[in-house]
Amino acid sequence: MKRKDYEPYTEFDLEKVKEATKKHYEEMASEIDMEELRQAAMETEHEIPPLHHTNNSPNKKTIVAVRRNMDGDTMAVKFDDNSVALMNEAIEMAERDEINNVNTGMSKLGHKTLKSNRDEYEENNLSRLPEF
Repeated sequence: MKRKDYEPYTEFDLEKVKEATKKHYEEMASEIDMEELRQAAMETEHEIPPLHHTNNSPNKKTIVAVRRNMDGDTMAVKFDDNSVALMNEAIEMAERDEINNVNTGMSKLGHKTLKSNRDEYEENNLSRLPEF
């Protein structure tokens, strides 16, 4: 039998996932100048992507743009109020249900990721959002 590249979610050790997630995003955050990131967010205009879900709430934030590193990994997100969050912060916010149109998932490397809610529209996917 061929070895799988992933483990079923039920077999993940929560403490290992937390540690892998923390390590992964700490490494990414070390590359980020937060002041430059906030300034870039304020200087760029982005429209709110159309959200086609019935669970959208005006009390939640909506991601309008992303910041990627040279490898294409999303390092930070920009919200509709021009605030920014590093990925680890955005993941925590998503788990508290504070962001429209997203949920969390697990990468093949064993850390948490942020994912767009699945629907038939591509324009609101995180991978399709503009960069700031």
